[in-house]
Amino acid sequence: MAQEQPKKYVSVKFLQERYGISRETVYKYMADYNFPKQIKLTPGAAAGF
Repeated sequence: MAQEQPKKYVSVKFLQERYGISRETVYKYMADYNFPKQIKLTPGAAAGF
């Protein structure tokens, strides 16, 4: 039986650094395209994608 891989989440900052895009661009992709929305991890932190 195959084990399920744990889910991995990345931050907006990671996306900015990895792809050289602005924070606004990340949020635009979430609003206008089929880009995954953020997930609230704690009251002060959100991640996802």
